This record gives sequence, structure tokens and C-alpha cells, in this order.
Amino acid sequence: MPVSARLPSRMVQAPGHWEDAYTVPTSMRFDAAWHQRRSRYGLWWIPVEDAALIEYLAMARACLGDWLHPQSRRQAHVTIFVNVFEPAALHRTAEWTAAAQVSQRPDLARRDRSPVLLTCRHPKSFTAAACLPLDEPQGLIRRWRAALGRRRLEERSVAYVPHITLGVYRARVAIAAVRDRLASMPVPPAGMLGNELCYGSYDPRDMAGPLTPRCRLRLSTS
Repeated sequence: MPVSARLPSRMVQAPGHWEDAYTVPTSMRFDAAWHQRRSRYGLWWIPVEDAALIEYLAMARACLGDWLHPQSRRQAHVTIFVNVFEPAALHRTAEWTAAAQVSQRPDLARRDRSPVLLTCRHPKSFTAAACLPLDEPQGLIRRWRAALGRRRLEERSVAYVPHITLGVYRARVAIAAVRDRLASMPVPPAGMLGNELCYGSYDPRDMAGPLTPRCRLRLSTS
């Protein structure tokens, strides 16, 4: 979404800044005009593997309840870079070829292949989705995005904000009620260590479907 799914541009406002008095519901219905028969939507992400954080995300989603679309089939992740639709040539075979993998892999300097420490802030909201904002003081994500941007154009209309999406709204809810519900949530875990940078895609006909990894970059200090 990067945001994990295709959403209105207002979703990517900085969390906590509102233009309207209500959330903006997002339709998860099939949108042929958008994907135009293109079968995979690509992105880079960091998997969320910390057990305590995964448990917290489940609690936060349950707290927001029926306001959100179900998110159970989409792995928890931090979107790093949205590649948009993959070229059709990548899907003429069931296998991810070596050439395709090289074309996606960023040119990362040795110093940029370290695990990334992400610290959690209290849950916030875009106008179309709730999220857990993250801070990354090392500057690794900024350098990764610069390296990826040299190879691909990104589909993004506003500034990038690191976060984990809790879910997109399926209901029109008063912003005041959302703020109250978010404020009632307990403090999240301190953060997580990202040990892997993944490239993969999802089927745009299934907006809440799973991410399928095709390329993994292990992040290590050695």
C-alpha cells in the first residue's frame, strides 16, 4: 500500500492531518479501468516479523473493528517503494528469471545493506486508512528509495511516510470518533528490526490479497 492497495490520494496525507470531518471509504471492488488486464502490481517492502508487533497490529485492527476492510490475507509489512505494474514480459513464464531479478535489484552500497531499526509511534490515521507511523533515524530507507528511484518511476503523489497499514476504511466515520478510538489504544512496542528487503507483487484484481515475494535482499552487518 505502499500503501498496500490502490487508494485515493488523500490516504497518503501525513498521518494526523485531516481535510475532512469524516474518513473516506475505499471500494475494494474490481477496477478494470485501473489495471487494464495487467496482472501484477509490484513493490518493495520490509516484512514485519516481530511477534510482539504483529500481536499489537492485530489488537489495533480489532479495536477499529468494522470501520476497516478485512486485512487478514495481506502480510504485515512496511512499504518502501511502489514499482507500479510489472511489465507483461515478466509473466510469460512461471519462473522469475535471473535477468528480471537483476533489473529490479537496487544498487545498494555496502553501508546500506545493514538491518534497519524502525521505531513505532502511536497509531494515527490518513483520511482513507489507519496506520502505525514509524521513524527510521539511520536514513537507510531514504537511501534505498534513492537507489530504487534510479531504476524505476514510483507511483506516489505526495511525500513518502514510513508506516504499517492497519487497514483501509470501508465506513464513513467521524474523524473525532477515530481520534478517540486511536487515543484509547495502548502504547505500541518500541520498534522492530528489519532484516530483509523484499521485492514482489500482488494481484490488482484482489486488493487485499497476499504479497508474493520474488526477490529477497538479506540485510546483515557482516
